[in-house]
Amino acid sequence: MTDHVQELPLSNPKTLTAEQQALQQLATELHRPPQSLAAFSHLSADQLAWLNARVGLICLREDALLREELNRAIPRFLRPFFLRRLRSSS
Repeated sequence: MTDHVQELPLSNPKTLTAEQQALQQLATELHRPPQSLAAFSHLSADQLAWLNARVGLICLREDALLREELNRAIPRFLRPFFLRRLRSSS
């Protein structure tokens, strides 16, 4: 079952194929190691680019929804306090 899955080489990025570069970019976008996405290695560079674009759009939409929910949940006058608290805890 795993015979069609290929490992991504951890070599110089200049020697990677277009498909491997697209897979690396998708892994970076998802904050995952490239080896965890090896099941997608059969996709073409165009398909991976499309998938990466869709993931980017979904991330932007989820960020916007999260911001909206936070704006509704935290009263405007308390936001600076919470922002300072969040920044100091990280």
